[in-house]
Amino acid sequence: MGRSTCLSAETLSAFLDAELAEPERRDAQQHLRECAACSAELATYRSVEALVAAPAPVECATAVALLSARHDRELTQDEALVAEAHAATCLSCRSDLAAFDGLDVAIAGLPVAIPSTKVDAAIAALVDRETVRSRRGRRGLVAGLALRGAVATALVGAILLAALQPQGGGGPQEALQPPAPIAGGGAIVASVQQVLLNPRTNTLYVAHPDSGTVGAFNATTQEDIATIRVGGRPVALALNESANRILVLDDSSTQSLIEIDGATNTVLSSTVFAVSGTVTAIQVDPANGNIFAAVTSAQPQTPPALVVLDGSTKKTESTRTVPVAAQRMVLDQLGQRALLVSDNVTTLVDASTFKQLDQLPGGVAATFSANGSVAVLSANGGGSRITIAGVQNASATFDGAPLALIALPQGGYAALVDDGTTGRIVELSADGTVVKTATVSLVGHDLTYNAKTKQYAVAGDRGLAYVGGPAAAAPNTPSAVPTPGASTPPSAATTPAAPAPVAAIPGPQVEKQAALPEAATLAWKGMYRLDLVDRGNPTVVGRGRAGHLWYVDSANRLTALDTLTGDAFTIAQLPRAATIRSVEVGTSFVYAIDVSTSVVYVVSLPSEKVTPVKLPFVKSSEAVTITPDDTLWFAVADQILRFDPRTSLWEAANVGLYSVGAMASDSAGRVWFTDEAHDKIALYDRRNHSVTEMPLPRKGAVTSMVVDASGTLWAGTDAGELFAIRSGQLAGTTLLARPVLELALDARGNAWFLGSDARGGTFGQVQGPASAQIVPASIAGLWFDAGGHAWLADRSSAGFFIAVPGAR
Repeated sequence: MGRSTCLSAETLSAFLDAELAEPERRDAQQHLRECAACSAELATYRSVEALVAAPAPVECATAVALLSARHDRELTQDEALVAEAHAATCLSCRSDLAAFDGLDVAIAGLPVAIPSTKVDAAIAALVDRETVRSRRGRRGLVAGLALRGAVATALVGAILLAALQPQGGGGPQEALQPPAPIAGGGAIVASVQQVLLNPRTNTLYVAHPDSGTVGAFNATTQEDIATIRVGGRPVALALNESANRILVLDDSSTQSLIEIDGATNTVLSSTVFAVSGTVTAIQVDPANGNIFAAVTSAQPQTPPALVVLDGSTKKTESTRTVPVAAQRMVLDQLGQRALLVSDNVTTLVDASTFKQLDQLPGGVAATFSANGSVAVLSANGGGSRITIAGVQNASATFDGAPLALIALPQGGYAALVDDGTTGRIVELSADGTVVKTATVSLVGHDLTYNAKTKQYAVAGDRGLAYVGGPAAAAPNTPSAVPTPGASTPPSAATTPAAPAPVAAIPGPQVEKQAALPEAATLAWKGMYRLDLVDRGNPTVVGRGRAGHLWYVDSANRLTALDTLTGDAFTIAQLPRAATIRSVEVGTSFVYAIDVSTSVVYVVSLPSEKVTPVKLPFVKSSEAVTITPDDTLWFAVADQILRFDPRTSLWEAANVGLYSVGAMASDSAGRVWFTDEAHDKIALYDRRNHSVTEMPLPRKGAVTSMVVDASGTLWAGTDAGELFAIRSGQLAGTTLLARPVLELALDARGNAWFLGSDARGGTFGQVQGPASAQIVPASIAGLWFDAGGHAWLADRSSAGFFIAVPGAR
């Protein structure tokens, strides 16, 4: 390809900064794959960006002062980056930072005592002296830190003296013991994820770095399924659940990404990482299958980075510098936030922009809980500390050196700690309260939990140990530990198939489906039932992408339901007088439309902050839809209005005069709408403000519309008519037995209908209505999770029916 067709410098710069529109980005990406000259030029731009982004170097004296202020969360983001960049390469300053933690532990462990009047006066004099100085002008950060250190030293000394004095009437007091040394950084290595549960096949995978293999075990019976030879040094695992692939990080000299087929347990591919630096962690975005890799460099001037790879091609899509060299990386269930964990700091970033959202203490492991909170496990003297931030902010300490941390599906956490000679699993509630503990003979380095069998698996250098569950020999007693590599290496032709999902329902009934909540019970063949405790009846179900199921119940609570665990979380208690007509779910926002008071309740994700927005036209709106950029569109009288949640501004779209009855959007952000007065359907393209009309004669009014993955528009009416419009032409018409209540898309973009009248309801795929399934007349809405299960809201009780794939 000649230079005349190459990308301009402006285009390359915009591509690097993610400023191109999606069509331009795809064209540029395709060109970069084919053009070595432009790829080399882009690499040069990245190098320049990395040098510019690198924090300024500082001397140790300045760095210690900055690290002390960062420890107390008193720095700006830029100052914190300077401090962390220095600490990453300076052992002495990292030791000083550890001493700050030790001081916190010492203060927290002191008994309660009231300083004397003389001590109070001395501290007040120090404060007054600094107040006079501040009036004369700021002396800089170091001077301020020195004063704070003096005050802290005086205060600690005073409290120590007071604590050591005999209390009135009491016996002799024991002197305080100094805190135990803080655990070394070696525990960070133990945080790498080397054990992984694939719920789709009920298979447990364990990486064996020294033998270059990955072991596959039946997660229920603990039987050895296969020993997969991957070569190199496999140190971390990640799961692409939708594709049923296990990814392996090989940290040998080749730095490779190895892909294993979860169905056959054979190696599919091996791709060398095209990065400058060391890959320390990998994760898979559950929303789109993209692969995240944390990269650190041995060069102090090169900042750490996150590299995003295409999940199919394994080609690099983007590289962004980040403020922390992560030893471990964790993505939330929606792929919207990421935790970058190091021994000094844990940084929460937006998974799309990599913008820093928050900082927490460093540690050996971190996780997102079922309710979206963040928890970090770190060393605390000779024991462990868990720090929780989010829905509930809390902190708790317990004995044992920290090794691993996971979130439990029912809420709360489980930590693996080293008691010296044995391992111990500590279960904690959502607020950090220790609920129970279990001893395991294996001192491992990684932990996982099987919600189906209620069983923990601990992986260590000596193999696996299991705690709990029906297969355990006794409560809190591990099963026999298999030796890695003991089985005969299978060939591609003889590799055993993965085990079937756990059969949770005894007798002749069908097996319990994987990825359903544990509390779901079989209602009839192919249909399960989940009853929610202390919840109102679902009345309005959110329309939108897979993730959490959003709905409003009979008590007007806006609720998010985790469809993997069955846990329901109240996001907002809406006013009793509110009449919620629809809930629209976007990528970064959720909207609850109240037509009684003309209010839109806007939920920002992932913070789940709820903001009521008064829009005078909402009460009279006839239809609503949401485009992929989260813009909310309303049909009001004879016009269409749009609302931008980021600016809280609304404006009219110039589409002309129509009597709009229903709306839908496609993946390109175009808006379809019906003209009920003239039996027409129209498409508005906001890029050029054009409207394309076509006649749609019908007997009933259009009640719902969706655009499927092929671009076909489906429209249903209250007369039971179902229309397919493709490429601007009517492609088919079907008459259903009942009025169409709702149309919805499953995770693959296939369209489904829900029909209902006084006699009962039906639901099925629009392209196969003859195989529709009978459901109760009380069904109020239809939604699909990422696994293809159809969730049907039962407004007659506090629960949902769940139709499983393949049984419909």
